Formats: sequence, structure tokens, C-alpha cells
Amino acid sequence: MPEFNPGAAANLNQAVKERYEANADTNAFSDAEKAKLAGVAGSATANATDAALRDRASHTGSQPQSSVAGLAADLASKQDADATLSGLAALPAAVGMVEQTAPDSFATRAIGVASANDLLARGDADGRYAATAHGHPTLPSAAQKAALDTANAPTSGNPFLTASDLAGGLPTGQIPGDFVNYDSDTQGLQTTTDNNWVDLTDMDLTVVTASTVPVRAVLSYTVSRTGGGDSTAAFRIVRIEAGVPVETSLGMQSSIDSPNFLNNGSVNFRSAALAAGTYTFRPQFRLVSGSGTIQFIRGQFQCQAQQEPLGPEGRSRWDRRAQSVRRDLRDRKVRRDRRAWQGRPIGRG
Repeated sequence: MPEFNPGAAANLNQAVKERYEANADTNAFSDAEKAKLAGVAGSATANATDAALRDRASHTGSQPQSSVAGLAADLASKQDADATLSGLAALPAAVGMVEQTAPDSFATRAIGVASANDLLARGDADGRYAATAHGHPTLPSAAQKAALDTANAPTSGNPFLTASDLAGGLPTGQIPGDFVNYDSDTQGLQTTTDNNWVDLTDMDLTVVTASTVPVRAVLSYTVSRTGGGDSTAAFRIVRIEAGVPVETSLGMQSSIDSPNFLNNGSVNFRSAALAAGTYTFRPQFRLVSGSGTIQFIRGQFQCQAQQEPLGPEGRSRWDRRAQSVRRDLRDRKVRRDRRAWQGRPIGRG
């Protein structure tokens, strides 16, 4: 046997090591390598392939969004969860009109005539739209209308108006008139501090006369004032041609002693006899005296072509009605002045 220690080893242990490792298929195993191997758990990857180890489904735990490149920016541009959008997304692919059937719930209605619940298009001819070419029931003929007028004519009171009545004028009664109401609560307050006449807007009336007759007009109004001292307002009615008054009534004045006190009044107008035609009438108001602001609160304006004979004392029913209104207003003022003199509340009217 060759010399066991040729002299290279410092001691017997080293010599044994060097002799062993000099044989084939032997490797030195250091302490560091042994410690590294000891840190691996038993059967650590014995039952999983490399592909399984790389599969995301094999991973447990969680990681922050910031650890994934671009994830936070992509999520910031996305729509938040929304019940309405989810309901719309659940609609079927069928073509039709979307109908909301409940909160966040939708259905699609087909367009056509397949069922009663379908939405009808104008081109669909199932009876729910009239055809392009269609007819109507025949209207009464002139002879049939005349027969109806005769059969339904009243035996007393004002007769019904027919075309011939309007064309030739009525022996008694009046051609139906027109009227307009104005209320500042809904149409806006009209005011003036002007001593010149100012139009009351949105109150023009047009009258058509069938023959040469006068036109009667009546304006009933409620007026008050704000600011200033005792003030007097006036109202009148004018007939307009080409935007210019050509015929006017007398002005009816209303004294307004207390601010915000409501005064009622009426002005009556009878035009000259006007030939058959169309005429426009308009009410106006102004501040006569004082420094207050006149306020038009509400009113009614009526116009009517006069077709009745004159009554007693050469006056028509309009004249008698106007005189009654003036008498009533005068009596109200007398009662109001009496209450003021007695120191009692005046109130309205």
C-alpha cells in the first residue's frame, strides 16, 4: 500500500479527507452547503410542476394595486357599479324600444303589429293609425242644418243665432260679444305714475259688426296705489285704428286715499254707429293727481255690437245697466264715507 500520508497533510484527519476525495465520484460537501440544504422544507416542491408553481391560481394571499404596473390608472377610468346600468346591460339583444318597467328594471318592446303590446309605427296599417287616404262621416247639408235650426228653435226668450241672423241683424237682442279677464296674480302687475294715458296690455278686444251699429264696451276694474299721498286714477276705453285712438270714452276717476286700499270702478263706452267691419277697442289708465304709483290689480273688459232697439227714455239695456252700475258705485262710496266719518273700519267696496 502506498504511503498513506505522503507528507502533504498536516495531520491524519486532513490526510484521510484528501485521500477520500481523490477517488472518482466523490465531492467535497462544505458546512455552508449543508446549512443551505437544511433550510429547505421536506417535500417542498415534490408534488408540483414548474407550470403549477407559476400559475396565478396556485397563489394565496393578496397584494396591493400599486404592485401591479398600470393597474390603479386603468381602474380610475372605469365606471363604478350602477344598478341602472346593470339593468340595461341585462336587456336581450332583440331590436325594439326600451321601456322602464320598475326602478332599475327594463324591458324591450318590439316595433310593429305582431302583438297588442308592440309599438306602432306610422307605416303599420292595423287600424290604430288612419290610412293616408281615408274619409269622414258626411257633415249635415245646408238643408239638413236648416231643418235642425227650425226643429230646435225656442218658443220664447232670445232666439238662437243663425247665419241669416248675423247677416241681416236681429230685430231684438244683441250680437254675442267678447270679453277678457286680467288678474295681476297670474299675468303680472301693471303700474303707472304717468299723467298721460297708458295702455292696459293684453286686454284688446276685436268686434265685428254685421251692419251699421254702435259698439258698447264696459271695463270693470280694481285699482290701488303704493307710495305718495292721496292719489286719483282714471280709466277710459278707446277705439283704435292703425294704433291710434280715434274715439274715446269719458275717463272714470277713482280716488285712492290709503296705500294698498282696493278701489273698484267701472267705465262704460258707446261708440258712434260703425259700418259693417272689424274694430279694435282698448282700455287705458293714468295718474290724474297725487304722487303715488297706480296699480291695476284685476279687471274684466267686454265689448258687444249693439243690435237692440232703444227702451224707455231712448236708452238701451246697456245704458240702463251702466246707470245701475254707476248708482251702485255711488252708493258704495256714500257708505264708505259714512263709515270713515263714524270712525269705523272702511274695508273693501
